[in-house]
Amino acid sequence: MSAAPKGLILSGLMGSGKSSLERRLVTDYGFRHPRNVVTRAVDLSEDPNYESINEPDFIVGAREGALVFAYRFGKTWYAYRRDEWQQILAADGQGWVFNVRPYVGLLLRSLLASTEAVWLDVDEETRLARVHKRDAPKDTDPERAHQDYLELQYRQLYVNMLDSSDSDQCLSQALMLANSAGPGLQG
Repeated sequence: MSAAPKGLILSGLMGSGKSSLERRLVTDYGFRHPRNVVTRAVDLSEDPNYESINEPDFIVGAREGALVFAYRFGKTWYAYRRDEWQQILAADGQGWVFNVRPYVGLLLRSLLASTEAVWLDVDEETRLARVHKRDAPKDTDPERAHQDYLELQYRQLYVNMLDSSDSDQCLSQALMLANSAGPGLQG
């Protein structure tokens, strides 16, 4: 890509395809994604952009401002490192992809004008089949699944909706959105 595409902020329920789409955008299309600092063990098969730290160090980092946009989902704290966030701000989010909870997605979209917030939808049968294939503790926690459903209310605040049932079609639509000149797709 010659000109940096708009950044994409991906949200949706667990199993909606956020991580899969993010991986393809990074690997095949040169998008960058920020390192996530988390307070859980990181699965070796998971994206290498996760950094695990203990909760006391996380709290100190958040209080001192070294970690920004701290939030809790399930039993885990998440944040970004301030130094990397400064790079994102300098680019206004262009060329970056974020895989975040819906409320964080809306916040990022309000701060980064060169991004589009996207809600990934998938039919419930497909979504549950994807989730049941997983065995990482973070994906089998009932508290996390419950919180996911509570976050469904944020869907109505997203302008861009992509059906992720067909991953190739979803990728194509995401790329169109990232390379569009005006506001995003209407879902």
